[in-house]
Amino acid sequence: MLRACAYRGLRGINCRDDTILERLCRAGGVLLVDPRWVLGPLRRWALERIAGLGTSAPRLAWDYLLGRARIDNFSVVSHHFMSAFELLSEKGQERVAACVFRVPVDGKMVSMCRVNAGGVRDAAYVSISDSTRQTQTGRQPGLNGNGI
Repeated sequence: MLRACAYRGLRGINCRDDTILERLCRAGGVLLVDPRWVLGPLRRWALERIAGLGTSAPRLAWDYLLGRARIDNFSVVSHHFMSAFELLSEKGQERVAACVFRVPVDGKMVSMCRVNAGGVRDAAYVSISDSTRQTQTGRQPGLNGNGI
């Protein structure tokens, strides 16, 4: 079902912080993308999932309205990391500048694309390995074990 959603361009839908009106509008937008699919396969899939919970759609809706049921969110996130070549391009630089998926590396927040394809991860692993070796041997890391 996730693949079918992605095929229809329905990736990245998030209504976690939406009001009820915003959620209804978002659901209406999904319906407009492909009404036949939403009212057919997607509806049948949702009804099967609800039945698997031991209830029905009307009963779940009623329990939800009365506050006896909670409908939590489900998120699937797919990150499209860039290659080393893409990182060097103008578009790649724009994406890195706008990236919000960042991790701390040496006191700086670094985009995961740069960590993955830009050699940052490899350098961090070498640094961790060297630090571990230094701690275990009591010597500075280096080619001959004495920091040189």
